[in-house]
Amino acid sequence: MSHTEHKDYDGAKLGMWLFLFTELLLFGGLFVAYAVFRANHPDLFHYARYFLDWRLGGLNTLVLIGSSPHRRLGGALGPARRAGRGCGACCWPPCCWPAASRSCSHSRR
Repeated sequence: MSHTEHKDYDGAKLGMWLFLFTELLLFGGLFVAYAVFRANHPDLFHYARYFLDWRLGGLNTLVLIGSSPHRRLGGALGPARRAGRGCGACCWPPCCWPAASRSCSHSRR
């Protein structure tokens, strides 16, 4: 008896399009809500700018930009972790430490 692997490419395409559509609805709704709220209450947005700090915004941007490639690097080094050649996470920036601890904890199991 021959066993053939079932691959549902049409179902996968439909699932991806449904995912993209739901993301569009979610984020589109959030942007519309932001625009309506900002148009109806401009004084609150003007007042809120005094509580913002450009240094924290810059730090947040660096953390987000720096964490993405390091998380990807951690995923690419997964086979090295499974082969027993270290945890595969370079704990360079603080934004990487949660990903590194998660990666290292999985390699100990």
